[in-house]
Amino acid sequence: MEPLDTIGISLKAKYIKRTGSPGKYKYIYHEGGDSASSKKPVGGEVDKEQAREVLLHIENDADVYRQRLTPAHKNLVNKMASGQYNKERANVMFYNIITDFARSHKQDVGPVNRPTRMATAVEMRKDFETEAKYGNYDNYLTAGNKKKKEDKKK
Repeated sequence: MEPLDTIGISLKAKYIKRTGSPGKYKYIYHEGGDSASSKKPVGGEVDKEQAREVLLHIENDADVYRQRLTPAHKNLVNKMASGQYNKERANVMFYNIITDFARSHKQDVGPVNRPTRMATAVEMRKDFETEAKYGNYDNYLTAGNKKKKEDKKK
């Protein structure tokens, strides 16, 4: 897995303040500086073994695969076909799946820190993109996107 700094994800941002009314919140983050709190590492290091274990658990758990991964794959493969695919948003989608899984399966995988969850999400996105490139998710395409994909091949 790549270091998180090379994939454009900042793990040093610290939540400071939420302002505004419900539905229109603005979040103010502090990205370093001289304060003592900014010198603490957020979440620790990436645990590669645990990341691989979480990835295998998610892919092999039938309920998680059916309820979370299949809808995510359908959504993303249709976005790819329509030209709206965004890698950063895909990372967030997989990160949310991993976070939910880690919370509900703490007894199986133990506590998973944030950098490990993010590294696992990036790995899942790369695996998805590879499989989608080879057409393994074409059965998830909607009728309109199937036509678009066929027209691109011609």
